[in-house]
Amino acid sequence: MATLLTSTFPADEEGAKLLKKLKIALANICGHGVSKKGIVLTAPRELKAGRDNLRSDYREIWKKCTIEFDSEETGASVLMKSYQIKIGPFFLRPSIKIVDLEEVLLHEFLHVALDISDRQFHHGIMTQILKYNLGYKEDSGIFMD
Repeated sequence: MATLLTSTFPADEEGAKLLKKLKIALANICGHGVSKKGIVLTAPRELKAGRDNLRSDYREIWKKCTIEFDSEETGASVLMKSYQIKIGPFFLRPSIKIVDLEEVLLHEFLHVALDISDRQFHHGIMTQILKYNLGYKEDSGIFMD
């Protein structure tokens, strides 16, 4: 059960709008909403371990993830050992769409869930998964890592 750490987001209008978009994005990719405590029980539902080259324990990894705001983060990133998905101020922009956040959340989660240890191969496989397996645009241009 991934946890959206709502207290880390800015307490202004832009922060509230980003949180709202993130909650919708999480509901879209996981199949259910975020609880009042920020819990997201189900791993992204359209991912498939065999087809997508995922670790067999990717659902367990999802349970350890946190999604949080970090004012020092340029875009978005994931800390590989602690499973912290960090969203930066770039995503406070009104032009960021919910689908963009879906892609970013999936992208960062895939970094820790892929069954490939060499990160230099991650982005090519992620493009395959996001575009061909899940039907997202090939490159929204929002990835920062």
